[in-house]
Amino acid sequence: MIKNNLSDKKEVYIVFSKTNTLMGKVIRGVTRNVYNHVSLALEDDLEIMYSFGRYHINSPLVGGFILENPSRYLLGKKDVTTKICTLSLEEEEYANLKSELLSFIADKSTIIYNSFSAVFSVFHKKLHIDKAYTCIEFVTSILKIDDVINIKELEELLKDNVIYEGSFKEYVQAINLAQDE
Repeated sequence: MIKNNLSDKKEVYIVFSKTNTLMGKVIRGVTRNVYNHVSLALEDDLEIMYSFGRYHINSPLVGGFILENPSRYLLGKKDVTTKICTLSLEEEEYANLKSELLSFIADKSTIIYNSFSAVFSVFHKKLHIDKAYTCIEFVTSILKIDDVINIKELEELLKDNVIYEGSFKEYVQAINLAQDE
């Protein structure tokens, strides 16, 4: 499904983040990767991002399908390092992706975070559990990308699609300023 950016296509945004939580630090320590979380957005302002993660920042075991927004990343005065990639999809692919997102939203209460797969990914393995996903499993599933097990592999796959890397706060502020003009 990965294609080069063309202006007549629909864009989706893949957001890699280096969260400032204890769990994020643990994940990065174990994986030795810069980023520990990945989300998907349909708009460049990232006001709504879709992913799998913890429902509450301080509760590492309870999680599932989540809708994220910039305030989730900008807790207090801390900023988050982020990398944003874009993919161009055909109209039909984009419509299918949106339909699948609506299914996730509708089934939100029956889908859980795949903690077992998160642990297995350290050993470069996947553990499929029906109706359970990690953030990377969700993003690669919805984008129809096979054979990617961890965030670092997805980063490598999307290396030619990076549109921004740096402060999440600065990105959101720049997008908001551009929209106000």
